[in-house]
Amino acid sequence: MTKTILHINSIRWNSAITEYLVSTHKCLEDQKQIVIAPDSCAQAKRLRSEGIEFVPTSGSLFFQILAMIRKHRPDFVITYNGPETSNLTIIKKITNIPFRFYRFRGQAVFNPSWIKSKMVSLSYKSIDALICPSKYIVNNCEKNGIKNKKELIYLGCNQEKYYFDPTAYTQNKRLVLTILGRFSKVKGHFEALKAFALLVQNWPQTRPKPFLQIVGMPTDFDRNELESAATKLDLKQDEDFKIIDSQIENVQELMQNTTVGWISSVGSEFIARVAYEFLLCGTPVAVSQAGSLPETLVFQDAGAVCDIHHPQQAASVLAKLLIHSESENLNKKNARAMAAIEHFGISDMKKRIRALILQK
Repeated sequence: MTKTILHINSIRWNSAITEYLVSTHKCLEDQKQIVIAPDSCAQAKRLRSEGIEFVPTSGSLFFQILAMIRKHRPDFVITYNGPETSNLTIIKKITNIPFRFYRFRGQAVFNPSWIKSKMVSLSYKSIDALICPSKYIVNNCEKNGIKNKKELIYLGCNQEKYYFDPTAYTQNKRLVLTILGRFSKVKGHFEALKAFALLVQNWPQTRPKPFLQIVGMPTDFDRNELESAATKLDLKQDEDFKIIDSQIENVQELMQNTTVGWISSVGSEFIARVAYEFLLCGTPVAVSQAGSLPETLVFQDAGAVCDIHHPQQAASVLAKLLIHSESENLNKKNARAMAAIEHFGISDMKKRIRALILQK
């Protein structure tokens, strides 16, 4: 029997949480689904690109959710990190509609006093289970005394978009490191440049120097600031590094044809989406210790942890990983991509989401 599922995500700015909503929606595509989300923002654009219809948030979110639940009488409600969690607690008591309530916990809990507050305590009592995208989140919730059932379900990435294509694989003449993501302080670009400068300085003169490409869109700073920082470290543009601040048409090809994907974040990273995508394209990753990034190294040859706060140590790890990856062949790239599918593909997420929500 088809069930009715209501998704509510009032957060406008978090792309990783939006991806989790998109993937969850795909996992349940044979069910009746209703989505409430803000319009005129990046999230709205992303939902439309996937053909997901949604009801724009408007006026009082509380009364909008109340009206939607009375109208559609959902069997399940999933919230995604916004104030709707507290709203649902009250609405569930007002309506007496026996829907099951799941809360996606996409960020770590930083304030213990907040989690002990009366309103939050009551809202968590009404939640049937927390959906956690990493062990890091599970452990953090437990440390903060959240006793709800916790389901570990990694984000399932789009296997039609991120995959290894042997016919389009080109082995670079030089070893290439790629950092992919918005130009934000939390992504560790400036720390990465310091580590890369040390890597280049200590690189054997008998071997071609590695090359760094940074791809993303400006948010906290622009390419000029990055180029200036690189120049001060004696790195030469187009010889040692390249910065691309425009949309890339074929991200999959970029990811699979780089030697190592570098996720240099200094904070956040509770979902680690970019690391999953590199691995699905058959590329090993160098990950910082931020958030759940170390969890991406769950199978052999996935990559290595690279401590971005210690440039010399980071440079040493990068050197070993680049040299180890220098002799990559099609079979090795394909094996890594297949292993990634088992952990971070949409097929695994679908199995886990349906087992939790539909009991199938």
